[in-house]
Amino acid sequence: MAGKWIQENHKNEKVLILNNSSHLFNFYSNNPFTNVIYKTEIKNMKEPFWLYLKEEEDFNEINKENIKIVYKKVFPNYPVTKLKLNFLLENKRAEQVSHRYLIKIKN
Repeated sequence: MAGKWIQENHKNEKVLILNNSSHLFNFYSNNPFTNVIYKTEIKNMKEPFWLYLKEEEDFNEINKENIKIVYKKVFPNYPVTKLKLNFLLENKRAEQVSHRYLIKIKN
């Protein structure tokens, strides 16, 4: 969902992925060469850019670092190839879903 959203809404803007590449994000964003960046490099970036985060902990850490986040988009994530009963039960679904983040950073 995040790759498709960035392709439809901000396809000409710079997008980086935190820590590890993501083949699915690259496929759906129609950008096979999205670059990987590490937390230590974020503050050195001079131009605004989008950052794709796979983990909520990464978002929380970046949020604490005094990095100027000007936009945040949250996407639910569940591996549909690993469908389990608790996901199908509406009252337990929220516990099974993780989140992916797209944030725009402007230093």
